[in-house]
Amino acid sequence: MQLFVPPSLLGAATPRVLQIEQGELLSVLPAAVPAVSGVSLESLQRAIDRCVVELGLKGAAAQCFAAGLLLYWDFADESHEISQTMEGRGNPRTADYWHGIMHRREPAAGNASYWFRRVGDHRLLRQPGVVLECWAGE
Repeated sequence: MQLFVPPSLLGAATPRVLQIEQGELLSVLPAAVPAVSGVSLESLQRAIDRCVVELGLKGAAAQCFAAGLLLYWDFADESHEISQTMEGRGNPRTADYWHGIMHRREPAAGNASYWFRRVGDHRLLRQPGVVLECWAGE
């Protein structure tokens, strides 16, 4: 499994975050089979904690990292708790982004729309358009 995070989305954090893709940290995280993997919250949290330490993430960056991975492995309530406690904080507003994704998956499109409007111009929201442009050009 490869975790692809476009360097353009990461800014100055790129070298640390790419360690997940290029090093042993990827093996720390459970196989990415949400809702089927049988991964326990405790084992995932230990893996996330280790990655946070090894990547040198602190504060809001560490919390957003955890919220995203918890949501990815279908621990929506735990992810939601983190994103709610960080409402409106950070630049960019990544916690609000994860909050929107969580509500979109419920599906609660109206609530998700509210959170995506609060996110504003986040690089993660621009990325799908770049991918679609690349596909259209092929």
